[in-house]
Amino acid sequence: MARRAKMRVEIFSIGFGKPIYSWEKNGVKWQICFLPFGGYVKIAGMEKNENDERSNTDDGFYEKSPIDRIKVAVMGPAVNIVFAFLIFTGIWIMGGRTKSFSEFTKTIGWVDPDSKLANFNVRAGDTISNYNNKHFNGFKDLLYNGVMNDQSIDIEGNNIDYINGTKSLYKHNLEPYHMPGMVRGIQTIGVISPASFLIFDGFNLKSNDKLPAISSGIEKGDRILWANGEFIFSLSQLNYIVNQNYAFMTVDRDGEQIQVKTARVLIGDLRIGDDIKDELSDWKWMLGIKSGIEDLYFIPYEVNELGYVVNKIAFIDDDMTEKSNALYGNLQNGDKILSIYGEKIDGGLSLLDKLREKKVLLVTQKTKQDESILWQNQDDYFEKSVNWSALQQVVSSIGTINFTKDTEGFKILNPITPITVEKFNKIVEEPLLVGDKNLKKEFLFLGASIRDNQVIYNPNPFLIFKDVVCETYNTIASLISGNLSPKWLSGPVGIVKVMHDGWSTGIKEALYWIGLISLNLGLMNLLPIPVLDGGLIGFSLFELVTKKKISQKIMAKIVFPFIVLLITFFVYVTYQDIVRLFL
Repeated sequence: MARRAKMRVEIFSIGFGKPIYSWEKNGVKWQICFLPFGGYVKIAGMEKNENDERSNTDDGFYEKSPIDRIKVAVMGPAVNIVFAFLIFTGIWIMGGRTKSFSEFTKTIGWVDPDSKLANFNVRAGDTISNYNNKHFNGFKDLLYNGVMNDQSIDIEGNNIDYINGTKSLYKHNLEPYHMPGMVRGIQTIGVISPASFLIFDGFNLKSNDKLPAISSGIEKGDRILWANGEFIFSLSQLNYIVNQNYAFMTVDRDGEQIQVKTARVLIGDLRIGDDIKDELSDWKWMLGIKSGIEDLYFIPYEVNELGYVVNKIAFIDDDMTEKSNALYGNLQNGDKILSIYGEKIDGGLSLLDKLREKKVLLVTQKTKQDESILWQNQDDYFEKSVNWSALQQVVSSIGTINFTKDTEGFKILNPITPITVEKFNKIVEEPLLVGDKNLKKEFLFLGASIRDNQVIYNPNPFLIFKDVVCETYNTIASLISGNLSPKWLSGPVGIVKVMHDGWSTGIKEALYWIGLISLNLGLMNLLPIPVLDGGLIGFSLFELVTKKKISQKIMAKIVFPFIVLLITFFVYVTYQDIVRLFL
């Protein structure tokens, strides 16, 4: 465009910094530089002359009309924008990207049990349809609002009864809050994670013979659907259940066999009488247990030798007494305990024996090989991929005389004893923190590799283009308003990491990020900031309207502070990128 405007181009550079390779052709120095972040075109007359405040050559940048200067300044961002659209079009023609189900699902995977949302009876498995009076597009909307919005939020969706196949509408207004354990600066309304398929991907570690789930009977391709009394919708929910110290039991109540959960607590935390203590001590001796009675686990009930619940036992700690309803669960006096974690109980003695270890009982279903599921249909597929009422019937048989481990396509696994991170790291050659560097060493997990299902994400290029433009606009607006901290933005280090991750996922994912970065650069460059192309356009428009040129000295005074700010910002976001790498 500069050549068309009869401007003399001195340098065409790919990248910045010292050239690593250059050549001259037709009076232009072409070069490839050390820092491959964008590039530039140096046009004669754009820099101040030592003897004059402006180049006086006829082919200099500022000797041309404001319209010509605007054409040249707008061309760089325009190419960025057009290039991005062509990439999005190419991805669309190639069939779209393969993404995880959890990225675009509207189904909730886990809700903070202590949140107001949970008090409104919104649970894992329910869906979100509208968020802040806008159509909900997936968990990314929650993340953006968690960073950018600290105002009350309207949420609308459906409570789903999976057993009966019914739905009921809910609408709530919620205040965002910071949940302990979350990254500082991010708020939530209580939704912790999106739903996902929990498909067992096999044991890949050399020490797998020592992993907790190895003897459970789980096989590669099995999808985890149920754990200790609950349908499972996400890994966050499963981890929560694994780390809750509850016992899942089947009891006989007046001839009806039902399933209940109650707390598994240290006997030392219970206010037990001498007669109960003597009986528990006798059972401990019969089992050959050497540790003290206070260090053993039991339930907060008196249970006789035949396995009947006699009465509640109070807690020593007043705080635990206040939570007694949740800790006691649903047991009643006269209930006969038949099984725990699906394992038969003959009486109080075997109950004490089974309670020595925390266990998790899982129900799985063999999955087909990943089907080509379109993202628009994924939630409907998720809901209908399981016969939930049949699953409930299978679960209801656990611990009863009709108990069968493999029926209706479902498989009840052998109970699994979870393992702590600390113990796991001692039995494997390469210590693992389960993807979370902040996990405590007492954190329990099953030691199984879990993956999500894949969906085909292929909206038309206009929609992708529109979404990226809207995201860029919202980001800039939030930065200006102060709702978004600059520390959440990425600089060169973050961009390189994103590109690396994109290439490792596949060429189409890498192309998407190239397109997104190109579009962002184009839009950002059009901002009316003096050091950017948008600033040059602004100066030229001013001259076009007023018919007066801005002197080079005044222009330098205007531009210099923005150069300092841009360099400072560049250093800041680079620092934040490096910090995130080591978090």
